[in-house]
Amino acid sequence: MACPTKCYLQFLGEVATGNDFATWSEARSESYRLDCLRRLMEDHPQTTAAGAADPSQWKHAQWHFAPDQIVRTQNSEARLHAVQRITIEGTSQSSQFIPIRFVPENKLSRSDKLVAAFEVLTLAKALGAKVGITKIIHGDKGATFKVKANALSRVVNKIISQVVALLSAPSPPDLILNRHCPECGFLRRCRNKAVEKDDLSLLANLPDKERARLNGKGIFTVSQLSYTFRPRRRVKRLATKPEKYHHSLKALAIREKKIHIVGDPQRRRTTRWITSPLCSVDRGRTR
Repeated sequence: MACPTKCYLQFLGEVATGNDFATWSEARSESYRLDCLRRLMEDHPQTTAAGAADPSQWKHAQWHFAPDQIVRTQNSEARLHAVQRITIEGTSQSSQFIPIRFVPENKLSRSDKLVAAFEVLTLAKALGAKVGITKIIHGDKGATFKVKANALSRVVNKIISQVVALLSAPSPPDLILNRHCPECGFLRRCRNKAVEKDDLSLLANLPDKERARLNGKGIFTVSQLSYTFRPRRRVKRLATKPEKYHHSLKALAIREKKIHIVGDPQRRRTTRWITSPLCSVDRGRTR
């Protein structure tokens, strides 16, 4: 969901080189998951199933909680952190099963909710029965958040269709750096390739629509974009307003490894510093 390139590399089984943040984040999530499972088993020592169980046998199960369950269907697989079984009296359905997911963050993201919804839909297909909700236990206080599968099923199915199309395509997706890169294990690999290609995605603030527009004009590299900058004299009625951000000037700063100042340095409110990640200082002004 975060990056098509990461999805494709994981499908190929490529091993991530890792980075400090990605390693720390994975270790934190795993530690939080194990701690929550330990507390769950301590609270229910006699009713917790150990090891993986076949979902087809769950209808006759006697446990109340089952940790670390892998559920497979024809086209999907989900690793459930835990499953809660609730006995229902007086109905045709003897038990209700609720997946439980453990997330260390205090504030849940959209991705957390979509992953939980995917687990619900996968479990429902494996059981051949309706599974309405899933629980997310998260944060320092162990708060519980319920996700309704029906509310997100359309979005989840759309993402699944996108993944299928991505993996069945004859060529890999275009490598584009994005906001997920700092927390991705493939950061070094992708960034080195982007630097080698001098790709426009090296400009972190460049919107996707703007990059697509530039590609339509035949501009695919930072160096090409740097030659499009043209300084313009500002009209007097706009003199007091801040100067807009020029992506082409940012590209020029990267190519020349300098700092460019747009506007009058004496008027801080209307001045922008356009810098390169590795640059020397050029105290000239660009107007």
